[in-house]
Amino acid sequence: MSRTDAAVHQAREKKETLRAKLGAARKAMLLSDVRALSRAITRAFLVLPEYAGAGRIALYSGVMNEVSTKELFEAAIKDGKEVFYPRTEKRGGITFCRVGSLDELVSGRYGIAEPAPGMPGIEASKLDCAVVPGLVFDELGARVGYGLGYYDAALKGADCIKAALAYDFQVVSEDIGLEPHDVRLDVIVTEKRVVRVAREF
Repeated sequence: MSRTDAAVHQAREKKETLRAKLGAARKAMLLSDVRALSRAITRAFLVLPEYAGAGRIALYSGVMNEVSTKELFEAAIKDGKEVFYPRTEKRGGITFCRVGSLDELVSGRYGIAEPAPGMPGIEASKLDCAVVPGLVFDELGARVGYGLGYYDAALKGADCIKAALAYDFQVVSEDIGLEPHDVRLDVIVTEKRVVRVAREF
């Protein structure tokens, strides 16, 4: 194994350790805390210029105690924005589809609420802001998701703002590291702070 391969292997092992540790911590949260912190994080996101300047915004459907986007969806619709959710495709990957009501979402491939089959999608490059899920984030904009790479593939090359909503314990001070296929976030919003990442790396 070369030094490069060894470094990549070590980085992936670290990601798996963090994924397991913080995934378990999030799973153990009380529902009352999830709701209260989600409201606080949503309020913090709604006053950001990144939100104000986004005419087209993509959200995710929260599962497993993720920060809820329900109130954010309702606010965005009220503010006249076009809102999109990802649909998992049979061939792999995701497509962003415009949603006007959460009633338009159905249970998808992984049991996550998503746009129904047949709803038209748009290219990620046409989004102004994409709010992406994740388990672990660092202050340099790296993200550890669920290991499928769907968001990284969909957003690669897209010039939209890439944002994350997270509980503060999910944001670690250590450098997680980025692999070639990973997409760096621009902003991370928690109940305690807003982490902005310089886009010039």
